Amino acid sequence: MNKLESVFRDFAVPIIAGVLVVMLTLFFLIPKIREVFSLRRELTAQNNQISKLSRKLADLKSLSEADLQTSANLVLGVLPVNQDPFKTLAVAEKIFLDSRIFLESFKFLNSVASPSGENAEEISPLGISFSFSANFNNFKEMIKKTENILPLLKIDGVKFGSVEASESASMPYLSGKISFISFSAPLPKDIGKIDKEIPKISSKDKDFIDKLKGYLTFSEEPMKDVNLSLPAGKDNPFSF
Repeated sequence: MNKLESVFRDFAVPIIAGVLVVMLTLFFLIPKIREVFSLRRELTAQNNQISKLSRKLADLKSLSEADLQTSANLVLGVLPVNQDPFKTLAVAEKIFLDSRIFLESFKFLNSVASPSGENAEEISPLGISFSFSANFNNFKEMIKKTENILPLLKIDGVKFGSVEASESASMPYLSGKISFISFSAPLPKDIGKIDKEIPKISSKDKDFIDKLKGYLTFSEEPMKDVNLSLPAGKDNPFSF
């Protein structure tokens, strides 16, 4: 018995020491190892983000600020951030005056068909209707000008009230109503993550911008020469 106790005492210390080492490894060393691997993953992720930001910075430096400003102004001319009824009215009025068309009255429309397509719910339409009279050539000129001016106007409909013969049988005199729609949309709420790559401008996008450069740009002028007749029986033409 004493011999067994002596042998047990001889092995007890190494066994206890081994158990303590295992416990220390489990409770202290392994978490530290996990922490080291976690730090390595974080460093790898940060290096990847730095690489992305470096590429993005290089892409930004390669862009022309003047070209970007020009493109932004053209796109905002097509689809302004804020709907401006008075500017829409002024643009339409200028087109009519430049085309030598007589305006009898106008009114803003309280019901306009909403656009369809991607992000259509963010686009706000504004409709305005004009009563006019003009010869056929001037009416064609007005249609052409409408298709090539910024801010963009869409012809929503034309209804002729009468067509009268003029001195030249090839150029009848028209009267009726024509309605336009202008659109606006808010700017994006965010421009994406900082490490997200810059969208590449495709050849289709470049062609679109080049086409817009050929459009006439409306510049606001004093409204002293405006000769619009208000709708009969309405004190406020903006009421629906």
